[in-house]
Amino acid sequence: LSYVQDFGHAQVSKSRNPPLAVWSQSQRVNYKKFQTGDFSSEITERKVGLLNLVGFEWKCSEYSWYRKYEDLLDFVIEFEHAHIPKIYPQNPQLALWASRQRKNYEKYELADPSPQITENQIG
Repeated sequence: LSYVQDFGHAQVSKSRNPPLAVWSQSQRVNYKKFQTGDFSSEITERKVGLLNLVGFEWKCSEYSWYRKYEDLLDFVIEFEHAHIPKIYPQNPQLALWASRQRKNYEKYELADPSPQITENQIG
């Protein structure tokens, strides 16, 4: 709970808290087992419920995408365009993320069998 209170989300960063990040990943692995009926899972419905109460992120990549999308929206509000410079000290990863989204969209448009973007993310 203290991580959520300190950072406002339950997406634990490896750089901020390595032991908690490892534990979080373990919960995700056990949850996948739990969903498929694998009885070797160490997670229970009660534990899943408790983790859901604090906003635990079961799908990290999805959460990360939406967090970067929010960063992009902030950029657009501030600068009134979405052309992030390659060097952007306020958020160095944003330009890389935006570039990756453009490439993923190109693959999607070409009917690539494994695009890394969904229709929901396109809008």
